[in-house]
Amino acid sequence: QAYSNQIIEEKTTRSVTNQIVKKSTEVEIAYFDRAEYYDQLSIALRFANNVYYLYKMLGDIALSIITVVMTIVLLLDIDLRITMILVMIQIPMLWIQLKNAKRELDTEEDSASDNRRIQYFFSIGLEKQYAKDVRISPLEHLVKRKMDAYTASFLRKQNNMLHKNAAKGIIGDWISYLAMGIALVLAVLDAMHGAISIGDIQYAMNLILLSSGRLENLTVDLAYLKGFLTRVAKCLSFIQTA
Repeated sequence: QAYSNQIIEEKTTRSVTNQIVKKSTEVEIAYFDRAEYYDQLSIALRFANNVYYLYKMLGDIALSIITVVMTIVLLLDIDLRITMILVMIQIPMLWIQLKNAKRELDTEEDSASDNRRIQYFFSIGLEKQYAKDVRISPLEHLVKRKMDAYTASFLRKQNNMLHKNAAKGIIGDWISYLAMGIALVLAVLDAMHGAISIGDIQYAMNLILLSSGRLENLTVDLAYLKGFLTRVAKCLSFIQTA
């Protein structure tokens, strides 16, 4: 299955990439004088594989919804309060994941210009047809200085995004741990009051851990679904209107 998925991904990405390249050969010459056009082209090419991942994510979300519904039905048979806690805690978790997904997408778009320039200076500094002329001329220091500057800018934006997402992720993890802890305590209290048997505690704990994990996965997928939709829309927009 992994091999077939890889084949489908490669074919889908190649098809989208070919359409982007074909469109870039049909635009008016004036477009090639615009830096914004190259940024749009760079973004479209980088997002080409997101078409496949969008379809894959939709399948994963459908499967997660089925699994979540099944586990929630089983949890309702144990304690309504536990179910409500695990479901309600996903609201702040979804907000955190939406913020992280948006920050990641914004950083990708904001870094497109730096990334394009890095690739340009990398090519003229290392590719055979340019490297020799660059190295025997004063341009070598200029190319290196420019490449270092754009690389530093690109890494600074990426690191800033990663640090902020990591901080939000830690907050989300603690919220999730707190919710699971409260749910487990409620399960123990139910056993102490005779609502469930002692033997059912292990079953309840396993179900709580399974439900929490499935709900968290579904929350992450729903948050990042918007990002994938935006990326695919940018690819299609370039193909249709560039």
